[in-house]
Amino acid sequence: MPRIIDIQGHKLIAALIGYFEKERDNGGSLLPVNSVRERVAAALNIRVHTVNNIAYKMKNNTLDSPKKTRRHTK
Repeated sequence: MPRIIDIQGHKLIAALIGYFEKERDNGGSLLPVNSVRERVAAALNIRVHTVNNIAYKMKNNTLDSPKKTRRHTK
């Protein structure tokens, strides 16, 4: 069953497409290939700090979605 991608996912995919098209037009990578986290941040148009936080959570196997709270009504 295909997963539905929300608007945030669409924006991230659009950022990736734009970044890789810039690399194509440039004739190569815009940042050094060894700068993985910087390239990820640039491609997704997010801060390197955010990428570092996610990488840290991946390393410690604590990557999960934010908990959503629901107000209970009586």
